[in-house]
Amino acid sequence: MMKNLTAFVAVVLVVGLMPTTDAMAQAYPNKPVRIIVPYAAGGIVDTTARLIQNGLQEGLGQPVVIDNRSGAAGEIGSGLVAKAPADGYTLLVDNESHSVNPAIYHNLPYDTEKDFAVVSQISSVARLFVVNVQTPAKTLPEFVALAKANPSKFNYANAASAVQLAMEFFDSMAGIKVAMVAYRGGAPAMAAMVANETQITLVPLVPALSYIQANQLRALAVAAKQRVPQLPDVPTVAEAGYPHFEAPSWVGLFAPTGTPQPILDRLHQEIVKVLKAPDVRKRFGELGMDPAPTPGAEFAKAISREIANWTKVARDNNIVAQN
Repeated sequence: MMKNLTAFVAVVLVVGLMPTTDAMAQAYPNKPVRIIVPYAAGGIVDTTARLIQNGLQEGLGQPVVIDNRSGAAGEIGSGLVAKAPADGYTLLVDNESHSVNPAIYHNLPYDTEKDFAVVSQISSVARLFVVNVQTPAKTLPEFVALAKANPSKFNYANAASAVQLAMEFFDSMAGIKVAMVAYRGGAPAMAAMVANETQITLVPLVPALSYIQANQLRALAVAAKQRVPQLPDVPTVAEAGYPHFEAPSWVGLFAPTGTPQPILDRLHQEIVKVLKAPDVRKRFGELGMDPAPTPGAEFAKAISREIANWTKVARDNNIVAQN
């Protein structure tokens, strides 16, 4: 009896010394916050993280450190966050690869839907279907007609799993088959497009814009809900005749599962504030991004739908990536 009572008292004392969720949230943050970017510096995800960095520092009252941990299509950096303490001090900024990777990598060291708390969407990113200017097609339907009339003639440049799934999804929808040529990054893929080694690809606005303005690439359609101001005459994919094509491109903020909800809410509120700043909004527009601070619960549902959709596309086209 006395032994059991002693054990009970010890447990009570230990629990009493442990910080409660409310206490953690109220004290947050009291030290620097680290944002892991699972890609190399200079890309759209890294740029986004750095655009919100100063605003988050001001709002949180603590330094915000950007930590690039690239490799394995984002798996390395994401894995670090999935295994980090759920206290709001280690966060992840990622793009649509977050919902693509579980569809094509069968041995990820984490469960995308179970191991991450979704904090907020940050932005939506406009992507374009572009072709080499030597390709006769001036519109997306014209390219489809060419591909149908000339099977096996056209290739697409692929530098990311998200591009591969989106292109295969469009192929199946349009009833064409365009062969993939893989490249180790966006720059080599763009060089291949300009050299007409490949004839079509899906690419974010900014990497393509200078080539379009130099008349080296031609934009056929915008894979977004709205046209982009930089190319007002280029229709959306829906306007071009394919309203059911969806290949969302975005950047979002994540935390380890178990992070207290008040901390997640605080972070989302700070993202909302940062994205209202005129200089941030201006820079986002220049990069072909729309501020989109979607709350975590809503964004999580969208990600789940994307994972299901991309899993089906990968299965239907027998796409499996090697870890």
